[in-house]
Amino acid sequence: MGSNPQQGGSSTGIPTACVCVTGEYTGDGTTDQGIDTGVSGQVKYVMVIQKTASSSADIQFYETTDTMVDDNVSGIAVRGGASTFNKQTQVNTIIAMGADGIFHVDDNGSDNVPNKNGEVYNYVAFVEVSA
Repeated sequence: MGSNPQQGGSSTGIPTACVCVTGEYTGDGTTDQGIDTGVSGQVKYVMVIQKTASSSADIQFYETTDTMVDDNVSGIAVRGGASTFNKQTQVNTIIAMGADGIFHVDDNGSDNVPNKNGEVYNYVAFVEVSA
């Protein structure tokens, strides 16, 4: 029986599982802030959502996978908005997903989402761990 890393197995044949982690962080306005999920393992998927208390705010979200983020040297994510349902790819947002349970966000060089200084974000991450 073979194992396919893209379908949740590992190339070593050791079974793996993903842990779903949720949390929040505050943007620091830099081009590289590491967000520690608190779980040691390869970050496989991340969705970052602007946090708001308003019921009418047009929030943005960004999501990517560990394979998709490497499609561009600047990292790449899919961006969506609450009011437009319009999704597009965007570089310099989620820029790296580490094997240490840490993913990295960027302010796109202009103090912007998803790392705008002082702005709070929620995230959902799936981190691969050994079973």
